[in-house]
Amino acid sequence: MLVCGALAFDHIGELTPDDGAFLREGTFYAAAPGAGAAATGAAQPRLNLKLDALWQQLGGCALNVSYGLACQGLGARPLAAV
Repeated sequence: MLVCGALAFDHIGELTPDDGAFLREGTFYAAAPGAGAAATGAAQPRLNLKLDALWQQLGGCALNVSYGLACQGLGARPLAAV
């Protein structure tokens, strides 16, 4: 089986937050600021995070689908333009 799609080189980070350390309290805007749809005190992701681990691996839909099919015993090969 030939699987056509994207191949990617993924950078994957691991974060194990303690007590919600990856969130901050503040103002969360559900709509554009100033539109009157602000919820004060909502938890938001922080902009700066320290990752516990970072690694790279091949990915993308063509490779992921091919891998899944191969795990089911089917002969699958990814095809993508480079």
